[in-house]
Amino acid sequence: MRTTPSLVDIPDVEENDNIFSRIHSYDDTPALIGKQSAVVTFDDLCAWSTNILPYMEGRHLTLIICNNHIDVVSAYVTCIRANIPVILLHESIVDEFLEEILERFKPRYLFFPSKRELPTAVEVMNQVGMYSLGRCYDDTDYVIDRNLALLLTTSGSTGSIKFVRISHDNLLANTADIARTLLIDKCDRTITMMPMSYTYGLSVINTHLFSGASIVVDECSIVSKEFFQHIESHDVSTLNGVPFTYETLIRLKFWKKLPKSLRRMTQAGGKLKLKEFEKISDICAELDIDFYSMYGQTEATARMSILDSGMAVEKKGSIGLAIGNGEFELRGADGERILEPNIIGSLTYVGGNVTYGYATGWQDLAELGDAPSMLDTGDVAYFDAEGYYYIVGREKRFVKIHGNRVSLDEIEAILSGMGVENAVLGKDDEIRVFIPERQLDVDVFKVLSKKTKIPRRIFQVFDRNDIPRLQSGKVDYQTLASCG
Repeated sequence: MRTTPSLVDIPDVEENDNIFSRIHSYDDTPALIGKQSAVVTFDDLCAWSTNILPYMEGRHLTLIICNNHIDVVSAYVTCIRANIPVILLHESIVDEFLEEILERFKPRYLFFPSKRELPTAVEVMNQVGMYSLGRCYDDTDYVIDRNLALLLTTSGSTGSIKFVRISHDNLLANTADIARTLLIDKCDRTITMMPMSYTYGLSVINTHLFSGASIVVDECSIVSKEFFQHIESHDVSTLNGVPFTYETLIRLKFWKKLPKSLRRMTQAGGKLKLKEFEKISDICAELDIDFYSMYGQTEATARMSILDSGMAVEKKGSIGLAIGNGEFELRGADGERILEPNIIGSLTYVGGNVTYGYATGWQDLAELGDAPSMLDTGDVAYFDAEGYYYIVGREKRFVKIHGNRVSLDEIEAILSGMGVENAVLGKDDEIRVFIPERQLDVDVFKVLSKKTKIPRRIFQVFDRNDIPRLQSGKVDYQTLASCG
């Protein structure tokens, strides 16, 4: 049986710290491992700052166009350590969207792949490997709140100029809570399995570097042989993924390819289907691997709750308990707090990781204002007699059919339980179901009308072999809405 990692190596946090204030103390411990097994120690990571800081005058907004590469992670760490606020955008961002962001937020500096043609002219200040630091010719000067650390898009905001304002206090509170809850220490090593511009992917980077652990910075697909070769050759101890990641790993029969070094797996970024949850839990229990299901949102910095590995069977399907000093509450339609178990209500959250609302332009960066007291998650949930929370669905994912509220997520779950890949959209008195053509032999109308008691005429079924997904692996309902 494995021994539990010690909490001794997890740093204490003090006022005015940021998440990377103390990484210099890890000295020559490996921090990042890249292609051809190139190793960047924590000393190297701190020294990397000389590639950009000497060329940056003052504290100005910096936009980083991201992929999972050592130099990109290093640029992000450098900015956070130096209290330079950053926007992180995935490298797949289209020029039209990027151009609008540059116009609205007027970042002074950009760190970007050198081969990329930008929609605006920049003065290249320095080149670092395959990347460049550029200064924008628009020198609009404006005030930025000293506590602002990061601007991130939410998982559903593709094409929308709306960023979550995340403070250093938010990052520190959430990163420390997660590191302590998962017992991440210097002996841990993970591998990048999600974009670092995505809140969960970034949280994995934050928590490991904060704790002195190391990260294999990799862009290999999880369906490739290289991915499994890398987790074995680098003695990876932790895998982190969204539901789509684990659905894919199950199809690959991943348990036959895992290294002996693996001791922890975490899942967040959406609700894992019950069948897959049970499969993963059983496999992990058999292999003596801790499996943690977690729940979070960008508006809460990253993660809010955890279902401990030891409760995976007894509380399957639950998001667990709030992390650290966070607290969940349920509110009824009248706004009053629900105090009795098994009553469905709107889920709210209180904690130091609740962020400071949204920004749609540089004018929104001058002052964060008072720390927010509560986050309305937009989810509908209930808690059981032991206080464990269960998500029922999104408030916006309910429609009225003949006056009755119907959960679109529940309809998806019915079909998923039959092994049918699907996505469901709807409006009052109309439900659209998208499934691959190869699975159209299932009588969707019969199944759904029987299980939901909704008349067949309410359902419309469309064949869609390539259900669109966001970078997070979640269904891209916005794109899907234009189909059918």
